[in-house]
Amino acid sequence: MPGLNTCKTWLDNFIDSKDYQEIKLFAAKHDELHKGHWANRYTSYFLVAQSVNENNPREQQEAAKKLYRQIKDKYKFELAMYIARSQSAVSSTARYKNPSVLGDNVLRLIKAIVLKKGAFSHENIANIFIKQTQGQTLEQFKTSIEKYLFFSVDNQELVKTLRQQFAEILSLWKKDCNQEIITKELFLRACNRVIDFFTTENGKEPSLLFVSLLTQGHSLTLVIILLKTILISRNCRRHLEIKIAHLIRYYEKYPEDECKWVINFMEIFNITFAIYAENVEYNLIKMEEDESINPQLNLDAYRVFSQMKVDRQK
Repeated sequence: MPGLNTCKTWLDNFIDSKDYQEIKLFAAKHDELHKGHWANRYTSYFLVAQSVNENNPREQQEAAKKLYRQIKDKYKFELAMYIARSQSAVSSTARYKNPSVLGDNVLRLIKAIVLKKGAFSHENIANIFIKQTQGQTLEQFKTSIEKYLFFSVDNQELVKTLRQQFAEILSLWKKDCNQEIITKELFLRACNRVIDFFTTENGKEPSLLFVSLLTQGHSLTLVIILLKTILISRNCRRHLEIKIAHLIRYYEKYPEDECKWVINFMEIFNITFAIYAENVEYNLIKMEEDESINPQLNLDAYRVFSQMKVDRQK
């Protein structure tokens, strides 16, 4: 029957469409989002892209924002509870599962990330950078942000070439505006462009710096660079998450076995941003006496504690 064949063609086209893929995000329950294809674990980033797409109806944008927030809050809660339970000798870890796929080593990673506190914390260094770059020209700002992003990066020699590549790419951006004083708008645009350089410049394919850092085993270095960018310009957060969505879309056509390095990056990214860029504060407390001055030498002597951040801005 011609009419039936036409309907089947319409249905097949709809199932293959982007609209259908977006609807599936709303239809699936939270637990189901983590099953099936590996990219399903990162649904929240697809929702960000939906929420800012002006071609989508307002109702869809609002629904995407709401579901995005629910998924993020669920992840934060599960991470905090897993950390608490996994460090307790009397509590069962079965009740709260590890929300990442990094296995039992995730707790040691979290401790290493939380170590960066105090006078040389990422937040304090970011605040110093913001103050020091006020009144700079764009050309001066480019030099300053390169130094800031790679300050205290591990394996300086290994990333030296990548740092030079970044400096060269950044120097060419808006070169005709180099003598302009950096404004809030230019500051934001510059930070967005930095994110592009480290993720995807065209929104379709990963950037050279992204591929180079990850294939050389520098996932944590890349995550910290992106975090430091957000800490000096929090309005870039949405732009970054959209870029992450673009990267997942690019790699989702590959099987999980071929994307382990990308998945590793995503897991470290989620954990790091849950620790530093959300409303939960994590701290390390020393539980055992030892002769080590450097806590990195004995992370097992420390426990991670979390609490809601207090808004001190009144």
